[in-house]
Amino acid sequence: MLDGYDSRQSRQLSQANRSLSPEKLDRPSKRHRSVSIVGLAGPNGAGKGCCAEYLQHHGFQHKQIRGLLPKLVLDNGMEPTRPNMLAVANKLRDRHGPAVLVQDLCEEAKRLGRNYVIDSVRTAAEATAVKHAGGLLLAVNASEQVRYERIKARQSATDGISREQFREQDHAEWSSDDPGRPNLESVLEMCDIIVQNRGSCEELQQQLHQTLGHPKQVCRPCQVCLVGPHGSSKTTLLKKVQGKLLSSGIKVEICEELA
Repeated sequence: MLDGYDSRQSRQLSQANRSLSPEKLDRPSKRHRSVSIVGLAGPNGAGKGCCAEYLQHHGFQHKQIRGLLPKLVLDNGMEPTRPNMLAVANKLRDRHGPAVLVQDLCEEAKRLGRNYVIDSVRTAAEATAVKHAGGLLLAVNASEQVRYERIKARQSATDGISREQFREQDHAEWSSDDPGRPNLESVLEMCDIIVQNRGSCEELQQQLHQTLGHPKQVCRPCQVCLVGPHGSSKTTLLKKVQGKLLSSGIKVEICEELA
């Protein structure tokens, strides 16, 4: 039995994740629609905390789901290991809905008029909840070797594991047919922006600055309608634009023109 979580008021989430007071978002212009919610995604050790720190410095409150779980794990007589926290999170999803942990925070951000960076989005249902709330999905990734070296260096309570255990945890969180279970493969496919983190935290934050611009004006990718007569190379031009944006980590989907 799982005790201690009020899904509707998210009391423990609010208490466990106090952060800096947010600045107000700039009024969106006709060309850009600002967002107040950023959902972070990525495997263990990829650099999600560094991304959250960058956004915090620009007025977003860091809401770390992982901050809630150790207390719930202990309350249910379990050791606060990563597998146990994953098991508790899955029980919460079974009881309250597959996106409950993220959906509550999205509703809270809108209700309070605050800017939240949610760390982290792990299931397809959670990614959908961020999208439905008008948020932006930002993913960070790195090779297995780089990520393992990072977790060994940070030495948190859940990071004292072997390389094989690390690989097994990666595998367990990578894919699932259940929308309420960790499925980073699907989440990454849904992300608006994916950043590769091969270097230091400072280098990653510079990438974020170049990709996002000023975080107070983070906007979802816009839709572009290209008009022209048949045979005027519209598709060729769109593919060139797509390639250029992908080189900056921005995903653009091309759809067929309407008749």
